[in-house]
Amino acid sequence: MPGMRGFWVKRVAVLLIVALAVVPLLWAPASASEKDRVVLIGIPSLRWTDFQASRAPHLRRLAARSSIGLLSAKSVGYSTCPLDGWATISSGARTATGLCAGTPTVEPDGPGAVVEDVPSISRYADSLGFPAKIGLLGDAVHRSGGCVSAAGPGAALGGADGSGRIDRYTADPAAANVTDCAVTLIGLDDLVTSRGERRRDVMRRVDATVGSLLARIPAGTTVLVAGTSDRWGIPRIRAVLASGGGFDHRSLGSASTRQPDLMILPDLTATVLEAAGVPAPDSLVGTPARSTGGPQKRLGEEIRRLNVQASEGEILKRVSSGFHLGTVIALYALYALGVVALRRRGRLLPVLRAAALAAAALPVSTFLVNLLPWAAPPLSADPGVALISGVLLCDALITAAALAVTRRRSALAPVLAVAGLSAAVLACDQLLGTNLQVNSLMGYSHLGGWRYFGMGNIGFAVLTTSTLLAASVLAQRAHDRGRPGAALGVIAGLGLCAALLDGLPLWGSDFGGMIAFIPGLAVTLLVASRRRVSAAKLAVMATVTAIGVLAVAFADSLRPAADRTHMGRFVNDLLHGDAAPLLERKLTVMAHTFTNPRAVPLTLVAVLFLVFVLRGPAKDLLTRAPLFRAGVLGALTTLVVGTLVNDSGISVLSLGLTVLLPLVLAATTRTPNTTTAEPAPRPLASVP
Repeated sequence: MPGMRGFWVKRVAVLLIVALAVVPLLWAPASASEKDRVVLIGIPSLRWTDFQASRAPHLRRLAARSSIGLLSAKSVGYSTCPLDGWATISSGARTATGLCAGTPTVEPDGPGAVVEDVPSISRYADSLGFPAKIGLLGDAVHRSGGCVSAAGPGAALGGADGSGRIDRYTADPAAANVTDCAVTLIGLDDLVTSRGERRRDVMRRVDATVGSLLARIPAGTTVLVAGTSDRWGIPRIRAVLASGGGFDHRSLGSASTRQPDLMILPDLTATVLEAAGVPAPDSLVGTPARSTGGPQKRLGEEIRRLNVQASEGEILKRVSSGFHLGTVIALYALYALGVVALRRRGRLLPVLRAAALAAAALPVSTFLVNLLPWAAPPLSADPGVALISGVLLCDALITAAALAVTRRRSALAPVLAVAGLSAAVLACDQLLGTNLQVNSLMGYSHLGGWRYFGMGNIGFAVLTTSTLLAASVLAQRAHDRGRPGAALGVIAGLGLCAALLDGLPLWGSDFGGMIAFIPGLAVTLLVASRRRVSAAKLAVMATVTAIGVLAVAFADSLRPAADRTHMGRFVNDLLHGDAAPLLERKLTVMAHTFTNPRAVPLTLVAVLFLVFVLRGPAKDLLTRAPLFRAGVLGALTTLVVGTLVNDSGISVLSLGLTVLLPLVLAATTRTPNTTTAEPAPRPLASVP
């Protein structure tokens, strides 16, 4: 019996050993060679217009089973040459090489190679003041025990580590090694950048190479195809697609842009690392691409939609110069009319009032026009004309409505109508995803590549100026009705809401905006409560502002890297001692705006005219409406501080005055006895 027990114990032990040996093999996850493999194919200047069946059948078939979207290939210059694109992928942040006219030196070394230019490129990148580390992608893969394969000199730069080492290398993209390493970068730069060929012939050659590569790439590999750079100095939005690795037939976007079908170049770095199972370094700016939204429609319809969306930035670029020149001329004409009308009074005042309201309503009209499909059929016969016509139509409707609803009301009623609408539109836009500011004449463009969500500097100027003016008018009404406490509460409440919408990473993510707006709001409250604005109080306001803004930025820095905004990244740079180049660069850009030959004269004329209006025609208005005067002073404070702390510089003051000055002018054109309900101001409640 003991012998039988021992026999069965041995049998069970053997079975357990076999099970322990076999079961892990059956249930083990796929190896890196089967699952954690990614191939990035970079094609300069690739656009969705290239995906035609006659030109690119292989690319079109790949797109049909992929997530597809748009890519901003912006690096740090006006346009992105192929080497700058690969350097940006290498560092996971925007950078440049200084070698756009040349080719990196790649010396073979066994199965791999060494990119000898990496040290000099790194020094050049450091001099630009951008937080970029050449070799970040290669270093991250090597730390995880993996290797990088590259085909083509540009791709070698993209995949090399900080020392310039690439593990597998071939100069011929068609002969790329797509099996040995978890990460493979393939650059088709030389196939596209040659001049003198028709686009369709270039794309046929590129497509044939892509087809041969796809035939050799093992099943289960994540394949990324992207327009990693521009061609011949022409910046455009590029095409990007992702197949395999969980990407399906939907739109392709990223958290970097908060847009459902738009990525930035550093997102390719993050996507490659995630697909290869490599942890992303904290200094990586990009975030991994994601399939977003519901199933796509037919491929042809999706490509047409993406082409229309990509063209918006190009249309804006084409018409913006003429639009802004026309705006400047119109403002000069308004100020000249104002001088004449305010001196002569009489019949010119209604004309001046209408012109002033039209000028003040112009910024919000440039946002509202994006409710119209001006870049899409049937308006796309001439999208530029459709865009400008739409802006002028919105402006005319707002002006007419403001004049109609405020005709028999107080002098401040038109101010409330236009400023309130402007603030409400921008506030709703923040809550709903900033669809109106993106690709707008006074917002920001995908093609510009500096902001893709949140509150732009020009939008900030319009929001804060409009909010303080509208709040001060509402507060004046509450004060005239004998409710001074409610008057201050209106200013504080609306101001706080605007500050949160502008500054919090969830919405506006506007670092400089919070720094500028809080002092302006504080000045408004101090003046409204009849308290003197002293140097000591200004110092306290500056301290409170700094603490509040840094607290918001620090909270943002504690979020996962993929969810952080530039506010959280700034805190990390500050803690690691890397913030000085960034601050120096922004200060340099801000100072450079004071040499703008169009904005500087206009701003000087606007300031001089504002002084003339406030000290003369508007003096009685401001005396009878002290809370409105507080709003004007607070708005001016915000605009001046905003000019000094934002890289848009004098544009902030210029655009803010475009709202503030015409609205003050419109109120001044009314007769004194219709300014407010009361002939004289009542004392306000004192606040500590």
